[in-house]
Amino acid sequence: MSPKISVSIPYKGTHQYLLRAVTSCLEQSIKDVEVFVVVDGGDPSAAWESLAGIDDPRLHRIQLSHSRGPFYVHNLVLHAATDARYLLIQDSDDWSDPKRAELLLNEMELRDIAVAASSQIVHSESGEARESLSDRLTLPAGHRSALDRFRFHGLYNSEKMKKYGGFYGGYPFAFDGYLTGMLWMLNDFGYIDVPLYHRMKRPGSLTRDRGTGHESQERLRLAAIYRDMVARIGELSMVRTATPEAVARITLSHVSQGDREIMDHAIATVRDHVECKEVVHVDS
Repeated sequence: MSPKISVSIPYKGTHQYLLRAVTSCLEQSIKDVEVFVVVDGGDPSAAWESLAGIDDPRLHRIQLSHSRGPFYVHNLVLHAATDARYLLIQDSDDWSDPKRAELLLNEMELRDIAVAASSQIVHSESGEARESLSDRLTLPAGHRSALDRFRFHGLYNSEKMKKYGGFYGGYPFAFDGYLTGMLWMLNDFGYIDVPLYHRMKRPGSLTRDRGTGHESQERLRLAAIYRDMVARIGELSMVRTATPEAVARITLSHVSQGDREIMDHAIATVRDHVECKEVVHVDS
């Protein structure tokens, strides 16, 4: 039997795409998957109406009381899905090739790495599509686009990511660049040039919004923290001796005690109700 894979799908007002995203994950060639749809904002009724026709015990419906951002959601699923060996990242407006999980898993097991990602097909609402390769691997760490050097939408080894500190560093957006950059520097990141992920480029996304996009103050602030992380673990002599626990201390140093307590409560709630067929409401 294939290792169990949990899929994390944060939802925030993209009901017109949600069914396609969820279906693409349930229909993976690897069948031993479970899908967590976590409403992190927007109209929850629209999300659940979109999925009303799915009668599959592998689908779990979670509704947060407050919006926390996608990385909070991924961290919640990572720790709540205790039986899963792997975590697949999926946005609610995107969709996956049927063999995405299988091919990424093959790459991970071949190299014994923490994450494997792939190239993407980028779609516009007008119907245009183009393949997007990971072509920024050679950018210097100080470049203003350093936070977007690597593909975040991939398959992650759950135990390794827990040792690295998980997916949440206290930031609601842009933290993916921090994580993937760190894993690449530690030689724990794999990439295959096969377009397995379909990304919808649309108005209103976080990367295109003026308040959260590439030139926003919040991203520039996180970029400075990223460069600090590079300085602390990026030198070759340090990489050889760096441990996941040391990296975890850097990552978790940005999470307040209050946020940790809220996260722990949310994880316990989901874990206790993971077999529930109804919507699980979580105080976040």
